[in-house]
This record gives sequence, structure tokens and C-alpha cells, in this order.
Amino acid sequence: MGFINQEHPNRLVNTLLVAVCPESKDKYPEVAAILAPQVAQLLRLSYTGVVVGGHRRAVRVFFNSDLPAIANTVGHKGHSASMPCPCCLRMKCPTEAHALLDWESGTLQDLDYTHPPGTAAHLREMQEAYGGLGQTPAELGLATHMSVERSPVIVVPSSQTVPLPLHLTIGITARLLRLAIEDVTQECGSVDGRQFAHRLAATLSVNIGVEPVPYHGGNFIGRYCHTIASRCGEIVDVLRPLVSAPRLTAYERAWELCRGVLSNLNRAALIPPAEQARFKADARAFFRLFQGSFPWLSISPNLHMLFAHSWEFMGLWGSTGLYGEQAIEAWHGFYNQHAPRFTAETALLSCRKLVQTMGLSGVASEALRRAKAPIRKRKAAPRGALRPGDRRLRQNKTWRRECLATLQKRIDDRAKLAKDQFDEGNVLIEAHAKKKFAMGGLSHRWTAGCDLGAGASTRWACWMSHVLRAQGGSTAGFPTVNRMKLVSHADLSTGSSL
Repeated sequence: MGFINQEHPNRLVNTLLVAVCPESKDKYPEVAAILAPQVAQLLRLSYTGVVVGGHRRAVRVFFNSDLPAIANTVGHKGHSASMPCPCCLRMKCPTEAHALLDWESGTLQDLDYTHPPGTAAHLREMQEAYGGLGQTPAELGLATHMSVERSPVIVVPSSQTVPLPLHLTIGITARLLRLAIEDVTQECGSVDGRQFAHRLAATLSVNIGVEPVPYHGGNFIGRYCHTIASRCGEIVDVLRPLVSAPRLTAYERAWELCRGVLSNLNRAALIPPAEQARFKADARAFFRLFQGSFPWLSISPNLHMLFAHSWEFMGLWGSTGLYGEQAIEAWHGFYNQHAPRFTAETALLSCRKLVQTMGLSGVASEALRRAKAPIRKRKAAPRGALRPGDRRLRQNKTWRRECLATLQKRIDDRAKLAKDQFDEGNVLIEAHAKKKFAMGGLSHRWTAGCDLGAGASTRWACWMSHVLRAQGGSTAGFPTVNRMKLVSHADLSTGSSL
């Protein structure tokens, strides 16, 4: 539990450890079993509030941690669902089977659609359907359950789902790094793309001074992401001889927008309205740049959370960083580091010992006691190096002795990062090439005037318009699409199948 009415709400000593989940994997059955006994207490808190200093204060419950944990709590299927966002009803991608839902709700690839939000009333309806009536997702259908395929454990409005600034920071940074590899692969081929991936990993380690970590999926920690964004010129210099000038300009602009977005996304303070408006504009410009300059890139649920929901949450509650998940992730690291101190017969007793220790002492390590010391205020002076010979520059620092095992581990981690990023990017480029070839055939089939029934013709036009819009193409060649009236399910059933 964090307290946001203080200067550093995400510091470990400024949070209160209320409970620990003893499961190593956050699967829905375990999460439901652990949280179910606490639901009544949370409801009582939300109804009655708490008394602080003689005054009764209102209580709101916010969902935090990471997207899989949020999905399990509200019974959502997760990223693999047809509607992958737990906060709204947008479809993952345009499909012929759900053309009407695509047209009504839009997809993750659409920026101009007004996305209908998920509601607490719908979650209560799903609780009744799964728990009280014993229905299944197959019986309800996608249009009814909207990818909530399990009974929600806790019902909270989607406006109180935190957009996860730490995970967004890590994910966006990793996506931009892989985007450079994909750009080289797309323009120069897979051999050059693989070589560039290793060169990029070396640049990150030697020139920028950041290393991937085993947690967070082998990506970079939060402050390393900010370091990469501030020194992205090193990456651009390596990329410059390999890609065309328009792509290089677009990539530089992406990092520029990323720096502005991340600075406000993670700031643990109330954001002024003017900066909120700039944050919204930068997030949407970031999204449009991706769609316009890199056609193989599809918008993931994380990117969708950034451009569609983070600025909404910020406008409603004043900040995203104040409600961030940094403290929760810090508690995970603290427990893993000090696990031998809390050994017990079972994992549940071990967690109980941790909570008791923190409740009695407030801190459980020398590191946390040192962290209680007040932070010294820095002088109002430039923090970066101003002269070429400044000792703060990496190249001017004295050489550190490191054992061969440490050096070898760093080399192996660097090679693994390069391989993983290239493999993922290469699969995406190959899939885009196949999709582009297939789309050429589909467009020819449409313009050739294939003989379709009335219902299937409308369904085909709706689906094709979404595919073209997702790829950044124009729907001008589909005059019936722009003024198309949605037909009923009965009409669709009479059309021929494709």
C-alpha cells in the first residue's frame, strides 16, 4: 500500500506491506482463492472509508502490478483475447468473423475511434453469469462476455486501473530498440540485421553504459530506460549508414517523443494541465509516427495503453507516476534478496513471517535503514559533463578491474540480448512481407468485383476497410464503406461465406 501524499511515494520505506501472495505464478485459480476472502473487507472500506486524524476519508481501490495480474483479478482473458485491453472494448485486429464488433468498437490499430470503456456493471453481470447461473464463455459469446471469460474477483471501474508506467517504460524502450533492428532487416536483409543487433547491444553496453537484467524478461530496468532515451544519439549514429534518410528521421523523432512522454509518465507528482495536454499530444503523435513510418509495426496492448488510457488516467487523477507499480516491484526484489531470513515450513508461513517483521520493525535490512536518511538537495547547476576532459564521462573514468567470469557473463548477456531481439524482429518482418503479398491478392479480388451475396458483400467491405486502415492505407477505393449501414446478424447469415 502506497501513500501518495508525500514527497517520494514509491520509496520502499514510504509504503506499507499489507499482504503477500505466496504463489510463484499469478494464475487465476490461485489469485481468486487468495483474494476472495478479502473482497468483503475491500467493499466495506469503499463504503465506509477510513478515519485519519479524526476525519473520515473516502477510499478508492486501484488495480496495479502488471497486466496479467490485472487481467486475472477482473477475469479477463489477457493479451491473447479478441479484446485484449482490460480497460476498453477495442478488438485486437480486424477479422471477418467479428466485423460488426470491429466497426462498432474499433481495433487497437485505430487512433480516431472513440473506444467504449469497460464498465463495473458488465463485470457484475459476468459475476452473476459465471458464478450464479453457471454459464460458459462459449454460451455467452464474445459480444456478451467481451473477453471476460472468468468470474471477476474484484469489481472496480476501468477508470481506476492504473496504466502501469514502469512496465510501459520498459516495454516502449525495448520496442524502440527492436525497431532499429527491424528497420535494418527490412531495408538491408537478415544478415545485416543480425550484425546490427550485436553492434547495437555493444553500443548499449560500452557507449551508453547499460546492461540487461535477468528480471523484467531480460530487458533494462527503469532508470536504464531513461538513460537510453537521453543518449539515443549513440544508437542513431550506429543506424545512420544502414537505413534511408526518411526512416532515420522518423526514428530520431520517435526517441524525441519518447523522452517527453516518459518524463511525465513516471513523474511522482501532480502534473499541471498544460503538461497533461502536451503529454496527450506527444503520445498520439508517437502512435501516428509508428503507423505512418513503420508499416510492419502493429500496436500492442502496451502501446494502446499508452496512447489511449494513460492520458485519460492522468487527466482524471492528476498523475500516473503517483499510482505507479514501482514500489510493488521493489517489494518483489526485497523479498527475493532476503528470502533466507524468512524461511519457514511452507511458503505461506514464510510470507507471514515477512509481513510480521515489516509490521513490527517497519524495516528489515540495513539498506532500508540507510534509505530512511533524507535525500540531499542538489545544487541548481548542470548535472551533465560540460568539458571533454570531465571525469564524469565514461571514457575518462579509470579502468575498473573485473574478473574474467564477470566479463564473460556480460558478453554472454549481450549476445543473448542481440539474438533474442533479432529473432523476434525478423519473424515480424517476414510476417509483414507475407501479409503484404496476401493483401495484394485480396485487394485485386475486391477490385475485380467478385460475386458475393448482399450480406457477405457488406461484411467483406467492413473487414477490408479495417485491414487497410490498420495498415495505414486509404479506404477511398471502397465508396460503400464510408457510408455503409451496419446490417443485422440475420442479414449476415444469408450471405455467402468467403
